[in-house]
Amino acid sequence: MQNRTQIVSPLICSQACQKVGRPRTNPLSREQQIRINKRNQLKRDRSSGLRRVELKLHSDLVQRLEDEASQRNITRGQLIEYIFK
Repeated sequence: MQNRTQIVSPLICSQACQKVGRPRTNPLSREQQIRINKRNQLKRDRSSGLRRVELKLHSDLVQRLEDEASQRNITRGQLIEYIFK
């Protein structure tokens, strides 16, 4: 009986101890991947003539922009671009 539990327990552990989720395909940590992806996105934007602009708005104004954009079926950024044109 003791031999049987010694044989079964590694088998059970090999199935139960496996990690859950997607297999790791990139040697970098998720944080490093995100940082690199953001940097690459900024490079692509810059090469296509886009520049990043940040501003602070009251939440009620942002909500109005989001409502208007959803009515027009466009993004908030597209609506702001339309307003400035």
